[in-house]
This record gives sequence, structure tokens and C-alpha cells, in this order.
Amino acid sequence: MAFAPPDGRSVAATAGETSRQVTRPGPAGTGQGAAGKSRGLSGGRTEPACHNPGDAGRSEWRRPQRRRLVTLLFHGGETMNQMKLQRHLVLGLLAAAPLMGCPSSARPYEVADGYIYVQKEGRRNDATPWELVWEDDFDKGALDAAHWTRLGLFTTPEIKLPVERWQENKGCFRYITATDDRVVRFDEDNIHLRGIVNDNPSTGDPRPFLTGGISTRHKFAFQYGRIEIRAKLEPAHGAWPAIWMKSEKAIYPNQHNGEMDIMERLNHDDFAYQTTHSHWTINLKQASPRKSATGRIAPGGYNVYSVSWYPDKLVYAINGVETITYPKVPGGGTFQWPFDQPFFLYMDQQLEGSWPGKVTHPEELPVGMVVDWVRLYQ
Repeated sequence: MAFAPPDGRSVAATAGETSRQVTRPGPAGTGQGAAGKSRGLSGGRTEPACHNPGDAGRSEWRRPQRRRLVTLLFHGGETMNQMKLQRHLVLGLLAAAPLMGCPSSARPYEVADGYIYVQKEGRRNDATPWELVWEDDFDKGALDAAHWTRLGLFTTPEIKLPVERWQENKGCFRYITATDDRVVRFDEDNIHLRGIVNDNPSTGDPRPFLTGGISTRHKFAFQYGRIEIRAKLEPAHGAWPAIWMKSEKAIYPNQHNGEMDIMERLNHDDFAYQTTHSHWTINLKQASPRKSATGRIAPGGYNVYSVSWYPDKLVYAINGVETITYPKVPGGGTFQWPFDQPFFLYMDQQLEGSWPGKVTHPEELPVGMVVDWVRLYQ
């Protein structure tokens, strides 16, 4: 995270800056930020393994028997839990598609190093339909350890500090913990990443607050595509929830390797920031192209935050409405555009810092970011 406002303009100048409606791959594209987890087959969303890119606008598989099976799975149940089960069965079917006669060449990505989804070169354009390639619905009651790792100031290698030196961290991970289950919880449909008052001395943690966060680093990353996150943000003074991405491999030495801030929200704001960071913006202080904008959110409900990542631009949106496009600048080099390498995802509920300020009303805690789902399209 960059630990300062994304640009020098006032909130009044940036709040609500939006332009056009983004073409979206699923129910969220209707503008319904509260769209839930059950999805049908419209829009070609559930054919990531076998959908023919040349069949834009059609929701058909090449094999009729598979189409009939999916129809049965999606229309045979009536309850939400049944629909979720059906959804997982379909995704399992898609994952097994190569064994059923659908070649890997039909997938929109290649897998590198066993866990990095690299979108195929021929699909890196505005015209090719998006296809769902991975998702997490957070409805298992526990973290999927194959894709996620909890973050902790005393345990995560890239931020690790000894317990007695915790105050040296002045940034977003100051209170993050991987060992206290109060800050990462689950209900039937969501993961709750929380910020709490640390009122339990038996933990041996000397920090006044504790926060929860997770990342996909070294477990799941991708290069190019659209990632969407449906989340509800609880308000509190000093609260700083964030959804962001950083370079998985940092392939460019002696420079910043880029950051995409898909969502940052402060305190009780009714808008969220979306920002691009790089050596160009942080170290060289270049103000053009504009790196950040805000978009209105429904403060008490779920909103869908996204970035569509192409080889020459990043298109940010909230609830399907574009907030800003950050372009690749000819001649800018890797300082301006390090976004040609795999990135991984962070999601964390932060507290305090120079940007949101102090927790001035501790009675507002616990506070949390409630995440319904994460989806990746390519």
C-alpha cells in the first residue's frame, strides 16, 4: 500500500468521478452491486474451459451432453445452498474438461509455475469475451489454504518484525495478526476481516489493536484479466479496509514493481479510492497520467470493486461504473509500466495510519470488511 492520499487533489474534487459503464461479464454488470452468489448461464460466464471465443454472445458448449448436464444442475435446485453446491459441481466439471475431450488450448490462459494464470496473447484485447477462470465464494467455513495465507506482522516473511519492535511498522500492517482467530471469521456465505481492540492480555501480543488480512502470494497469481471482489465495508474512525495487488516476482530490480489499489475506503466515507502506483508515481513523482480517482459506494451494503488489466491499460470500476483508466505511456519504460508480470491479491482490514488517522472512537470496534466473493475472468 502507498501510505498517503493517491493524489494532491481534495476529496471534493475526486469524489464520484466516473465516466462510462463498464461492460461486465455477469450479474454485477447490471449495476446491481448486491448481486449474490447464485448465477445462471447467461452471458457465457460459466464456460471458461470450453467456450469458443469466436461464439461471442452465445452460451453454448461444443458438446450437447455437457450443456444438458449444466442445465440440470442449475435448474434442479431451489435453495441457495443447493445452488451453491450445483455451482461448485459445475466448476469441478470445467476443471476436469481436458479429461472429457476439451483441449487445454480452449482455455483462456496458460498456467506458469503451477499456480500463475497467464492470459493467452490472442485474448488480450477489448473485443474477446471475458470467461470466468477462478473464484472463491468463502462459503466453506474456513480459509482455502491452497490459495490464501493469513498475514501477520510477526509471521509473514516480507513484513516480519520481532514482537518487541512492532512499533517500527508505521504502515498498513502495523496491527495485522495471523494467530488471533477473532480477526478472521466466517459465516455461511462470507469471510469477515476484522479490526478489534486487543483486550485479551493472554495472547501475549502487546499491540492495542489487532487486524485481519489474507493474501494469495506464492499460491495464486495472474497476468492480465479482470478481477472482481464483492464486499461490504463497515465504518469506523480510523478504519482503512483495502483490496490491492502487488507483483508476484518483482522482475525489475532497483525500482518499484507496481501496485493496483482496487479499493481503499477511509473512516465513514461514502466513496472509495482506486489507484495505480509505480516507480513513475512514487519515486519520480510524475503526475501524468492521472493515477487515482474515487467512486461512490453504498456505505451500508455490498459493492463490487474491479480492475480490468490489459497489456496497455488498467480500467478500474465500482459497481460496473468506470472510475479511471490508467494507460501505458509510450516511452515510459518499466518505471511507468511494470504491469507486464504476474500479480497477487491482498485483502485486509487496516486500522490507523497517517491517511485515515487514529481510532478516536474505540466503541465503534470491532469493524470489518465482509467479503462475499472474489472472481477472476480472462
